[in-house]
Amino acid sequence: MNIVLVPAAKVPKIFSQRIKNRQDNEDVFITSMSAQFHDNPIIQNLMEYGLPNDSFLVDYLGHWHGPRQVMTIQNIHKKARNLFQKNFRGSYLVMGPPSFINFTKSTVFNRSHIKAYVVGKKILSLGGVNCVPYSYDDFIDIMLDFESDRFASYLDNFLSKSGNLRKAGVGEKFWLNGQNEVLVDYGKRNQSIILTSLLKDLGKELSSATLSSTYIPYGKLDNILSGHLKKSRLITFYTNRPSKFRLPYSSTGEKQLQTFYALKAKTPWVDNRPDKFNHLKAAIIQYHGGDKVAYVGSHNFHQLPVWAGTAEMCLRTTDEKLIGELERFMKENLGS
Repeated sequence: MNIVLVPAAKVPKIFSQRIKNRQDNEDVFITSMSAQFHDNPIIQNLMEYGLPNDSFLVDYLGHWHGPRQVMTIQNIHKKARNLFQKNFRGSYLVMGPPSFINFTKSTVFNRSHIKAYVVGKKILSLGGVNCVPYSYDDFIDIMLDFESDRFASYLDNFLSKSGNLRKAGVGEKFWLNGQNEVLVDYGKRNQSIILTSLLKDLGKELSSATLSSTYIPYGKLDNILSGHLKKSRLITFYTNRPSKFRLPYSSTGEKQLQTFYALKAKTPWVDNRPDKFNHLKAAIIQYHGGDKVAYVGSHNFHQLPVWAGTAEMCLRTTDEKLIGELERFMKENLGS
């Protein structure tokens, strides 16, 4: 199986080509945490080329540039959404709660943070690109491009036909091939097989680790990274500077920002791209002897989505070619 790293800016073009050239037996399936209907090439192509068997799922948790505080579904891009529903012949499903987010109730729990663009068995997934124009243009992010009948069927059944993750249980791991393992969090609160796996790999004796996340390290992850720094191991964590730092959706936000400043002196948080928002969720770990393992997907490696029971997908890979692509992308887009 050949897995190729695709920068966010290329996602609309690849999707558009595939939906225009698809065969009669190739359905379209898209899931995203948020969607913006104005000036969105993916939405426009869905309206123009969509068929009754196609599915578009969106879970409105909201972004700064999209639905934020006004979370009532009826008020989100109302005119454009109505036009889309009128012209899109497939199935359009809103997975989030049709109400304002209330942090004291369960409306922030059991959300889907998974992003996937599927045409037949051709897949753009295991990344962070949402169905919004600024996600393509203004974010540093990627999706992985590959073909798999099994994974395409899994996404369709898992997301659109299993009660929106809420009855799916804890999570699972399954192999795409011998070097690539998909890790799935179903959205059960206070557990994540993705974060557990990453912490296990980081807990071994290593020579270096490079991580990227929208959020700064927290809890066990911060403890492990700080422990490696004390042993003079090279640890680099790419995130966003405080002026555009995205606080978690909880009362711990202020405390975490204080922690950010407190830890800045001992840990090299890096933001070398003031013109872009770093949305990449990825990690590369190198052990003594040269062996490497990498993670890339939708999970920010943070405790908040674990606490909230957020559904996520991530690839754990030892594929040298794919890890090399990820290293080059991080160096070119995040490095000095």
